[in-house]
Amino acid sequence: VLVLGRVVLGLGVGLSSMAIPIYVAEAAPEEVRGRLVSFYNLFIVLGQAAACGVNVVCQPRWRVSMGVAAVPACIQFVGFFWLPESPRYLAQNGDVERAAAVLRKLRGGGSPEQARRDLLALANLAPEDIGDVRAGLREIRDMPHLRSIFKLGLGLMCLQQFSGINTVMYYGASILIACGFNENQSVALTAALALAQGLGIVISLPLWEKVGRRRLLVPSTLGAAMAMAFVAAAFAAGGSSGPAPLAGLVGVVAYLLAFGLGLSSGPWVVNSEIYPARVRGLGQSAACTMNWAANYVVAATFLTLRKVLGEPGTFLVFSAVGFGGAAWLAAALPETAGRGLEDIEDLFKRQAYERVPSGPVPNPVREADPDD
Repeated sequence: VLVLGRVVLGLGVGLSSMAIPIYVAEAAPEEVRGRLVSFYNLFIVLGQAAACGVNVVCQPRWRVSMGVAAVPACIQFVGFFWLPESPRYLAQNGDVERAAAVLRKLRGGGSPEQARRDLLALANLAPEDIGDVRAGLREIRDMPHLRSIFKLGLGLMCLQQFSGINTVMYYGASILIACGFNENQSVALTAALALAQGLGIVISLPLWEKVGRRRLLVPSTLGAAMAMAFVAAAFAAGGSSGPAPLAGLVGVVAYLLAFGLGLSSGPWVVNSEIYPARVRGLGQSAACTMNWAANYVVAATFLTLRKVLGEPGTFLVFSAVGFGGAAWLAAALPETAGRGLEDIEDLFKRQAYERVPSGPVPNPVREADPDD
């Protein structure tokens, strides 16, 4: 029963992690899109902190702690009855009138000029922009700028996981015990670790539009890499003796703060906005799959790495990934803040086709599938 419940829960979490960022990005005004998608990640982290707190309070009664998890799920389920369909989805299916009504409802008393631009963008979304999976895969294969988009989106998800975040979240108590804290202290501090990441996300909320995606993601990745190197140094200096436990704790908290400032929400923000409408579902599905696959690889290999390389070597590996990832982002990530979803594809077109000045820019409209 427990395994079956976990499978059903996993299906629900997987579907929601694919759908929610897209829905928020498609419904949000461009001037607050990054902030609103980041709220999605913030509430996940706050949920992790709340779950740690529930586990501490209900430690002897595990059935109670598992049952409490049903409360937010029930609230969310009831809320879905008042949730309108995505306006861009409606427009892509030819129902522009209903899409405009939903957009006006969601925007409330927003800027009339912004509403006018969004309604115009919806009117220009042709129903033929929706394609099947085979047609989408064929277009990605044939068009260099779409390949660049998918490499960036999937690479961001890999970087997020391979920078070591879920080793800290899943094995935080074990890491703190290795630093010299006792078991009760380690369990209690695990909730504090989740709050540290949440604090970083809260600080970043107004910055996604003011500073931009690049200026948050690159320094955040560098900061996380440096903090991981500090944790490795703390373990190398003695781990559980002298000042090393406190140094290890400081390093882990610094890592989570730096991670929360950009690398926590950034991959979700960027993936929710970089894919053109005709392949957006395919792109977000692929990104979520990559995220969970990388999550599994890190979780499954951490204890083995720790046994083979020791704590210093393991955390140095994560640090190296972070430094390499920051250099890659500086070269590959264009600034998407403040741009409409329909305009972002042009950034990648310029990047891709400037490298081949003699060739024409391919037409983004797909040919009809011969099997149709």
